Amino acid sequence: MRAAAVLAEGDPLRLVAFVELHEPDEPPTRDDVLRPLRRWLPPAVLPADVYAVAAIPMTVNDKADLAAVRTMRDNPLAGAAGTVELRGTEVQAAHIFTAALAGTAAGRVGAQRPGPVPALTPDSDFFVLGGHSLLAVTMLAAAERDLGRTLPLGEFLADPTVVGLGRMLAARPREVAPALVEGSVHPATDVQRRFWFLDRVPELRRAYLAPAVLEFTGSFTRTDVDLLASCVAETMARHPALRSRFSLDAKTRSVVYTTDGSPPPVQVVEADPDRLAAACWTPFDLAREAPARAEILTTGTGALLVLSVHHIVIDGWGQAELLDQIATAYRSRAAGVPVELPPAVHPAAVRPAEPFGSSESVVARLADAPTDVELPRDRPRGRVQTTLAGTGSLTLDERLTAQLRATANDLGVTTFMTAAALFGAVLARTGTQRDFLFAFPWLGRETGEAAHAVGMFVNTLVLRVDLRGEPSWRELLGRVRDSSMASYRAAGVPFDAVAAAVHPDRDLSRPAVTPVYVAALDAPPAVPDFGPDVTVRFREPDPLHLKYELELVATDLPDALRLTLAYATDLFDAATVDGLLSGLRAGATDLVADPNAAVMKENSW
Repeated sequence: MRAAAVLAEGDPLRLVAFVELHEPDEPPTRDDVLRPLRRWLPPAVLPADVYAVAAIPMTVNDKADLAAVRTMRDNPLAGAAGTVELRGTEVQAAHIFTAALAGTAAGRVGAQRPGPVPALTPDSDFFVLGGHSLLAVTMLAAAERDLGRTLPLGEFLADPTVVGLGRMLAARPREVAPALVEGSVHPATDVQRRFWFLDRVPELRRAYLAPAVLEFTGSFTRTDVDLLASCVAETMARHPALRSRFSLDAKTRSVVYTTDGSPPPVQVVEADPDRLAAACWTPFDLAREAPARAEILTTGTGALLVLSVHHIVIDGWGQAELLDQIATAYRSRAAGVPVELPPAVHPAAVRPAEPFGSSESVVARLADAPTDVELPRDRPRGRVQTTLAGTGSLTLDERLTAQLRATANDLGVTTFMTAAALFGAVLARTGTQRDFLFAFPWLGRETGEAAHAVGMFVNTLVLRVDLRGEPSWRELLGRVRDSSMASYRAAGVPFDAVAAAVHPDRDLSRPAVTPVYVAALDAPPAVPDFGPDVTVRFREPDPLHLKYELELVATDLPDALRLTLAYATDLFDAATVDGLLSGLRAGATDLVADPNAAVMKENSW
């Protein structure tokens, strides 16, 4: 190839490549172009389609004219379809791919890619064909349900091809999960043990609650409120995790739980100025109370549904699943049709992720990194960490976002990697530190039965952002990509094991290992569909509480990138946070202007 351009498009985003060939009369197949990239790029960032072009059009500033490139689709490179015959379970795997890519696999994701699905070969890659990680989860869940096979997500990601899935189908006989007797005692997971311990610290208890507030407006009558309360109560009572009770087993000195407790309470009360905060943030007695509750606050012209659940039994995916099921029940009951929901999944029935790395490898990678971050605090830390929070937000405009996405695509990095690199650059530019550790979340739902499970499966991973040695933007993003991939490979290693090794002298004044958290979202959280006649939106809880001193979340919007920075108000002023957000915009501008420029160039701040 003489030149290439890669663009992101669609919802969710997928990559499309345009290549200028050395020998246009003898074009390669799409697989010929992509095969070398698999050696160093994760499958999720390989282009889904490749088009040959006579020449990459350029702007007057000698940059690729991305708007013009996007229209050049006259000559798609063909796949290798029909060159190799599928055999045995490969045929079954190809049917599973086709169903998922056509949008017929069960789950919340739905149809993702318009048009026909191409014929497949053994080497056809799920991600190259237009799949993505969320669709992979629902595809494997549907296959497990229909075929009775155990299909771990981590194993699939190691070889996301037709032949790879076929090999998994051939090697995995039907597994019967052990019967879970109501009242049985189950060991808490590593994450649950950590959250149980943190719940012993009064100042930290609110940080580990996960409230969701839905505001219903318009003609939402008392009859509608009563129907909503009934659907919320029935749906929450279905899920074993929300009936959990946690305790410390004195004999084994370990945290255990049962799921035979009473279901979460649901109340309908009139709203008052203090009720919303109390509904969101009142801690739970994990030994005696259900770790969840719902309150519907009537406002006269509508209502607020406040759903508060302890993080020990729910994560973001589980929260979205719970809200979707409540909305499904409401729509069905309002229409007078039977309510059909996926079977409730006991959290103990969800098999944990298989570790693809060891704690020793993680510790070795982080051994010489500082376990604190030099932040521009306006006030010093106290003896015990506090959690009251504020937020600042910045949306990069359409032009800068398009340039940033194009640059990230060129450098083979994701939105998360880009955001982490930018944040590291901002902190380096405001202080003397050049080596940072950031915490970030890992979904942890490795097997199909977890797709509809309400539970806590997320693990916390650690990313190293290293700016030592005056790197260029290209070098920094390469380092962050390598660090991210190393973290993904060791995603099953418990965070506590890492913290114990790299930060043995930690105390309660700040989070273990790092006070900074970074995450990325493909899109804003989807508002559940309660029906065409119901107007509903998310409302942010007020006040807010957070787990880290600074928490950066990058959210992809259709034509923009939103950067939200939550901060501990006991440590930072809003003006300081606004300065950090401005620094993120400045860093993004510098990056797209010249990826080969030094990150720490003079007058860069």
